[in-house]
Amino acid sequence: MKIVTLKSAHGKYVSIDPLGHIVADRDVARSWEQITVEPIAAPAPTPGVRLVALKSAHGKYVSAQPDGSLIADRDIVGAWEQFEVPADFLVGL
Repeated sequence: MKIVTLKSAHGKYVSIDPLGHIVADRDVARSWEQITVEPIAAPAPTPGVRLVALKSAHGKYVSAQPDGSLIADRDIVGAWEQFEVPADFLVGL
């Protein structure tokens, strides 16, 4: 596992509130802005990438919805909670 913070092109940090709403409007990275990246053992469908799940500081997984929105309100990792990252991103995990 790896804990990361994400900073937008506008200089704001991504934050996930207790209800799972995800925004990029924070000036400082505190606990709500920490995201745990968890590697998934399943093989990725694309060469050179790995699958990960993103877990909020509130213990919920980020889920990509069919309409393109994101929400962090899932207790388990399913297909909608899996994201691709470059394989070398996970070095040391």
